[in-house]
Amino acid sequence: MDLLDSGQSTSAVQDDFMLIRQLGEQSLALQEQAVIQHKRALTQREQVVTQREQVVTPIPPADKGQAQLMTPIPPADENLATTLMPSASYQQVITSVLASDERPISTPIPPADERWITTWWTFLLGLGLTVLIGSIATLLSPLPVLSIMGGLTVALLLGLASRSMLKLPTSYVGGVKFSSQKLLQLGIILTGVRLNFALIVSSGVNILILDGVLVTLGLLVGPWIATKLGLSKRLALLLCVGQSICGASAVGAIAALFPGGDEGDAPLAMALSGVVGTVGVLLFTFGAHLLMLPGGFYGLLVGSTLHEIAQVVAAGPVGGAHAADLAMVTKLTRVMLLAPVALLFSFVLTMRQRQQGQSSFDWKRAPIPWFVFGFLAVGVANSLGLFPKEIAGLLLQASVFLLVVAMAAMGLMVDFSVIRQRGMRALGVSLLLFVAFVAVSSLLITGLNFALSALQ
Repeated sequence: MDLLDSGQSTSAVQDDFMLIRQLGEQSLALQEQAVIQHKRALTQREQVVTQREQVVTPIPPADKGQAQLMTPIPPADENLATTLMPSASYQQVITSVLASDERPISTPIPPADERWITTWWTFLLGLGLTVLIGSIATLLSPLPVLSIMGGLTVALLLGLASRSMLKLPTSYVGGVKFSSQKLLQLGIILTGVRLNFALIVSSGVNILILDGVLVTLGLLVGPWIATKLGLSKRLALLLCVGQSICGASAVGAIAALFPGGDEGDAPLAMALSGVVGTVGVLLFTFGAHLLMLPGGFYGLLVGSTLHEIAQVVAAGPVGGAHAADLAMVTKLTRVMLLAPVALLFSFVLTMRQRQQGQSSFDWKRAPIPWFVFGFLAVGVANSLGLFPKEIAGLLLQASVFLLVVAMAAMGLMVDFSVIRQRGMRALGVSLLLFVAFVAVSSLLITGLNFALSALQ
């Protein structure tokens, strides 16, 4: 029994020894595999460091002078690589190294020529939108009821409806603004073909007095009334400037002279000039037929009260050709008053700035409506017989279409959201100012007999 037990014990020891030997061999194999994996991880880290050095290495300059000015970015070292990629385990090292197809891809900036093409493309889309709406208005204007308003008013309403129902993309604003400003001015210049200089000679002084009185009252009394009704001084002044002279363009010119205050005052005043002026166009368009206003009285009233030139262009022809010409001359006279008014404001501000030791105003920034001189030049050229009747007719048709497109753009530029957000009180004040202007203008035209030669 002892021998048997001794043999069994020896066999058990041998089995244990074999098991220990196998475990030792497996341990050595695992250690060798770990060493191989560690070497692979080091190799991959070296590749990452090399790639980073290639990225941060600056492009060699063209000359040595430029090389002296450039300070190269130092390449990453091993410690930095080790810090960024801790080698806690083989799996963590492999996970932290991104494969070539997993590296983040940056969006490249398009070349300058591609950006130029994109900018012009969106500009043409905005311009094309105004042309499309203007063309639709021209086709719809002969229809019943719409024929009373005319193509210009129809285009304005279609533009307003399009802006309220469809959000105008920001990229289209450039083309739309070009139509509302440049095409409008070009259309007004071409309208000079039908300018009647006998009308200017007979009514020019009276028109100048009428506009001068209204602008003076609007700029002296209007802001005081608006501030009493709860508006800020700057917003009250901008609303009265838009009402008294020429709408959004006058607001922008005078707002530049008075920096500071609420940044939303100028956009709000511009939007209200478009909205209240549009209401005025509709009232004049239907009121001329209901009240049977004389053509001369109607033309003077429209030209002396509506905000924008485009609005006068839309409402004037309702009273006939004579009323349209009278309204245009009256409105352009108000536009010409923008320059002296801006210079007057600039003079007052310059005096205040000199007293406070600040820099004086740059007189070259004074706004001058040069297109009015183009309007007069075309009128003079046509009066001298420089344009054949066929050419004059084509110019007149082109001016009408340009004005229709400009009216569509004017409607698209009116942003009702600005008024809804913070302008309900200002809207009420603007409507009150417009009603006051209509009342005062009517009294001046009738009581002082300014329109004696134009009344029927």
